[in-house]
Amino acid sequence: MRRPLVTVIAAVVTGALLSGCVATATSSHRSASPSSSPTASGGVAIAGGGGIEYAGGAGGTVAWTTAACTVANGRLTAMTTPDPRQSTDAPSLSYAITDGDGARFALPDGRVFSRGGTLDGVVAGEHRGVWSIAFASTELDDPAGGAAVTVSGTITCSRVAG
Repeated sequence: MRRPLVTVIAAVVTGALLSGCVATATSSHRSASPSSSPTASGGVAIAGGGGIEYAGGAGGTVAWTTAACTVANGRLTAMTTPDPRQSTDAPSLSYAITDGDGARFALPDGRVFSRGGTLDGVVAGEHRGVWSIAFASTELDDPAGGAAVTVSGTITCSRVAG
């Protein structure tokens, strides 16, 4: 029985808030909880991170509790989750428009999916001082020639520079 994405993400995010980071697929991953409260632009403490569901060449769900973002000229120009200042462990998801639009998704088992150029289904924006980015059926390729993955979910920036 397939559960709705919202139910899956809610369950995974709840676990992630307690443990720092959760990935469910063929293997599990946990990282340490951040030692300090994340902040959004303006110094407001927020719960950052979020979760995604992915399917295709690999499948599962991932949730993070932190995300670092860069904003320039009123636009989100980069996002990395988890925040590299707090964790460098896989899984990770990054998005940047500085070198041409693109995204990179690294799984706990070392597989990486990415795509350069304009990405369909990516929307980023700010609401009440909080920046977020949503992926809606965004396809990322397997550079090793395997099947692509489709990524869906929302990430909230817990730290914003720029």
